[in-house]
Amino acid sequence: MMEIPDDLCKKVFLFSKMMMNIIKDVYKCESVYLCTMCDGPINHFHVQLIPRYANEKRGSKNFVKERFIYQEDKEKIKLLREKIGEYNE
Repeated sequence: MMEIPDDLCKKVFLFSKMMMNIIKDVYKCESVYLCTMCDGPINHFHVQLIPRYANEKRGSKNFVKERFIYQEDKEKIKLLREKIGEYNE
């Protein structure tokens, strides 16, 4: 991230902010955590947006959630796409 051009960095975080609001609306969560990673054998940068709910423990010791089998929710995916489209109009 330290090497990313400023204009691209701005776009990444403005897009992330937009997506956090969309995720919060679609998934009816209390908040959305943003986590950045830039590490590994092929050094790269990515942003993780993690929905958080009122019944979940909070804080740095409870950041990682238990793993579970992903279940595709086509209705939520459709809503996400629609809301992204609304931002781009």
